[in-house]
Amino acid sequence: MFYILKQLKAVFFSSIISYAVDANQYPAAPESTVVPARANTTQATSIASYEEYDNSELEVISIARGRTPFLHTLINLGRGLSWGDYKTMGVNEMISQNFPEFKWRERDEFKDTFVVSTQSLLASTLLKVASTVGLYKGLLLRNTTTNEQFRITAIVNATDLTVQRGVGTVAAADMEVDDEVIVLSSAATKWESGLDSFFVANQDRSNYFQKFLTTASVDDFDVLSNKINGWEDIVTEKTIQHSLEMEKAVLFGQKKSSADPVTWKAFYTMEGVLENAKRGWTNDISAALTNLTLEEALQSPLKYTKDGSYKKIVLCGSKVRSTISALFETRLRVTQIKDVDLTFESLKINQWEFIFVEHPMLDESSGYEKTMFVLDPSFLKVVYPTGNNPIDNAWFNGKTRFIINQSTKTFSHIEFSLVTYMSMMNSNSNSCAAIKIVA
Repeated sequence: MFYILKQLKAVFFSSIISYAVDANQYPAAPESTVVPARANTTQATSIASYEEYDNSELEVISIARGRTPFLHTLINLGRGLSWGDYKTMGVNEMISQNFPEFKWRERDEFKDTFVVSTQSLLASTLLKVASTVGLYKGLLLRNTTTNEQFRITAIVNATDLTVQRGVGTVAAADMEVDDEVIVLSSAATKWESGLDSFFVANQDRSNYFQKFLTTASVDDFDVLSNKINGWEDIVTEKTIQHSLEMEKAVLFGQKKSSADPVTWKAFYTMEGVLENAKRGWTNDISAALTNLTLEEALQSPLKYTKDGSYKKIVLCGSKVRSTISALFETRLRVTQIKDVDLTFESLKINQWEFIFVEHPMLDESSGYEKTMFVLDPSFLKVVYPTGNNPIDNAWFNGKTRFIINQSTKTFSHIEFSLVTYMSMMNSNSNSCAAIKIVA
């Protein structure tokens, strides 16, 4: 049993994007991908044509052992950022008593860029914008086209405000439709002790806990077969399969609550990090990729950080990693966090560090081989539910457990299950980005 638990611990921690979104900033439709059909051949035809035999059953081993999955990177990077403190679960893991829907609150401050919706002549003191939400009396604004600065004297309604024109060194000029104006600062008058107050409400966000279950059985013929090296090999194989299922859900999952059409029992699927990233900043620079255009595309998610962290994880499609190497060959460096067994290549841009992880699942089959996803580890957390065990009334959380079905256990048959309850806290999608960089 010690060996089994050791294996569980070791493994567990171990195209084309459609950017259309609906009114709630969720993808309007699933992204479309063109997936090539796998080779499905017999041994005879393979020998005759020297066609490569499809060994897809080896995928679970090659990915889990030979590559660095996203969960391994995220959790171990979190522990590395917290000085390898395993007793407190790091900055990227948490438990919750809110089950099966995990809820949290986000507060997004008002934007500071506004668009003129109706022409305003130089003598006019009335200005129309798409929305006055976030604006109040006493603010200074600047027209980025004419460089005129003006001051708000009153908010008339949801779209109109009155302004004092040309309050800076640049004289008033006609403001045209689609001109951008940005908030500079407040300019209070003499004897004025306060400006109009404003309130930003917290927004409810949520994700579902997904139940992962892998069940297998071993009989005496399996154990005695020379193709299987005992009970431990089968447990290890199924543990890898279980870990792989969680990895795919963390990446590609979509949030949904539903019920089985036969039993009418409820089940839940969680939203993965890629769907969250696509609600953030999206860009396609594949037609004009240079060092400059890539660094410019990375600027938007850099506006959002938390807890003083200046690190971003970049999940790279199969055709992205080599492109990044060619662009930044002399600037890439290898970083090691020995305490948590993590090695990665990174790129420094000013105070920011981008950690590049080439993920084997972002390939032609998934449709993301040409895309990079920028994620902020300070906003992403792996969440496990917690409760009381009804059998022995002991506390437990949703982390992976190995359970043997004692009711069916005999000398010639053992049935076992791996079970995990897990979700992701994908907070603040503005800290993420999905960028297509390969044509």
